[in-house]
Formats: sequence, structure tokens, C-alpha cells
Amino acid sequence: MGKVGHIVYPDTCILIYWLERNSTYVDAILQRLRPALESPPILVFTELTRMECRVKPLQTDNQIQLAAYDRVFSTWL
Repeated sequence: MGKVGHIVYPDTCILIYWLERNSTYVDAILQRLRPALESPPILVFTELTRMECRVKPLQTDNQIQLAAYDRVFSTWL
């Protein structure tokens, strides 16, 4: 079994900026997370984070973005 990385509990805004590749913040987020990403990280989300990330895609009926978030949440804890 490979080395397990850090446990990361991303806040909703960090997760949204990271997954949507927000040009203002994504580089800073990746730089800060780089040590945790050296080994596969364990991402942990609260139910509140899951719900908050789904608000905008649901409001705008963006099924592609909604499916992308659902894939992330089904892959991680």
C-alpha cells in the first residue's frame, strides 16, 4: 500500500475555488496544499460543505457542474 497523505478538511469556499479553478485563488490554494498533495491526500467534507457546494449548480440547473461535485464527494470521505 502506498503512503497516505495528510487529512485535509477544505472549507466550502476553498473547495469551490479549487474545483472551479478560480483564476484569482487557485494558484494560492494549490501552493498552500502542495505539501498535502505530495502523497494522495485524504479529503474529508462535512454535510454542510457538500450542500453548500451544490447550491449554485442547483440554482442555475448546471447538471455538468453538479455531477462534477457529486463525483468528488462520492470519491472522498
